[in-house]
Amino acid sequence: MAPKGGDPSLSNEQVKAAVDYMVSQVSGGGRQQAQAAPKEGQKTAQAGGAQAMGKQTFAQACAACHHTGTMGAPKLGSKADWASRIKKGKQTLYTHAINGIGAMPPKGGDPSLSNAQVKAAVDYMLSAVNSKTGQTAARKKSQADKAKKGQ
Repeated sequence: MAPKGGDPSLSNEQVKAAVDYMVSQVSGGGRQQAQAAPKEGQKTAQAGGAQAMGKQTFAQACAACHHTGTMGAPKLGSKADWASRIKKGKQTLYTHAINGIGAMPPKGGDPSLSNAQVKAAVDYMLSAVNSKTGQTAARKKSQADKAKKGQ
């Protein structure tokens, strides 16, 4: 991995915060050493299936850039950032994530990740876009319902 995740403008505190966040995501909130990631195709009880594996892989390899938008990375949950990418199709997103594209290195800079883990991370990021959109629609409906009732 490049120093400061490839973004020299990040402060040491920002990098430390990103590392602390990633460690907390895979260790249940503590600073314990992360458990080994599942191998390609495995769905272990520890991982809790594809969604949990995607979340874990995201925290391990993707969060440093995709939480902040570093170097043009689409931010987690941002419909605007992901819209043009989603139009290209999921297979294209998988290919880009596995092989790298632009400033993003293959597998987010972690060659030890399996293709299944990378695909799960892509699915996790896409679900964050969809769930955020759903939450926004639900919030608007709730506000409209309250307005109708005079609340």
